[in-house]
Amino acid sequence: MPSRLAILALVGLLCLAGCTGAPGTQPTDTTHSTPTTAATPTAEPITFPEGPKSKPERPDELSNTSVRQYVYEMESRAVYNSLWRGNYSQVTVRCEVEEVTQHDDRYEAVVVCTGFNNVRPPENSTATPGPHYDYFTQAFRYYVTDEMTRKTFLGER
Repeated sequence: MPSRLAILALVGLLCLAGCTGAPGTQPTDTTHSTPTTAATPTAEPITFPEGPKSKPERPDELSNTSVRQYVYEMESRAVYNSLWRGNYSQVTVRCEVEEVTQHDDRYEAVVVCTGFNNVRPPENSTATPGPHYDYFTQAFRYYVTDEMTRKTFLGER
């Protein structure tokens, strides 16, 4: 039976195995990492779910009001499409733009949405009612410039 010291030594080696690298590999140089700036978002396409609602057009002129309306439409339509399950969908979406701020040449806006869908065919239909779908309250931060729109997930609320 192995001694406690041998077991502790084995556990210690296993814990350090990921730090030392595998045989024949070069260690990663972490002392000269390139700093990243979160202040300059990059242009990444926003995945827009398929459904009956189309992606809104970016406003021609950016202002607090136009960005507020744009991000509200973008997120509420995206949530609607993600809940939609066909012709008998009864989708309800509630969104709120919590804040819009301007930083130099870009705007940032926080949008919070929640929603649900009850799939209910008419009573005289042969279709069967579907399940209830929930979209739990989620928040996103949108970055909007003249050239791009980007959003990041802030979490559930």
